[in-house]
Amino acid sequence: MEALQRGLTMVVRRTAIPRTHERITRRAGVEIERVEAIALSRIADVSSMRVTELADQLGVACSTAGRHAANLEAGGLVTRTPDPDDMRVTVVNATAAGVELIERLRETQRSLLAEALTDWETEDLENLASLLGRLGDDLLAIAEPAGVRR
Repeated sequence: MEALQRGLTMVVRRTAIPRTHERITRRAGVEIERVEAIALSRIADVSSMRVTELADQLGVACSTAGRHAANLEAGGLVTRTPDPDDMRVTVVNATAAGVELIERLRETQRSLLAEALTDWETEDLENLASLLGRLGDDLLAIAEPAGVRR
C-alpha cells in the first residue's frame, strides 16, 4: 500500500501544480485561472448547477463559488440565472463558449498525457484506465454516505 500511496501522491502533485495548468492553457491557447477551469469543468459536465452545488463540489464557501461564477460569467463562459423553483437560488449554466474552452483544455490534457505515455503498451494503458476507474469508484464509495453521488 505504501508504494501505491507514494505513486498516487506523485501523480496528484505533478498534475496539480500551477506550472502544469499554465502549460496546458498556453498550449490550448486559452486564459483561465486554475480554480475557475475546475469550476467550469464541473458546470460543463452537467450543463447547469446551483451555486451551492458548485461550492460543495469545489469545497469552498458559497460566496467564493459565487465569485468564481461571476468571473466565468464576465468571460462569457457561463450564465447565472435565478432558479425558477426558488428565486433566492442562483443557477449557473455553461455557455457554448464555456463548453468549447473546456473541450480545448481536455484535448490538450489528453495530448500531453499521450506524449508522456508514448512508450506504454496498449494493454498497459487499458489496464491502467480500468484500474484507475475502479479506484475512483471505490474511493468515492468510502468518501460519501450511501446513496449520495456527485
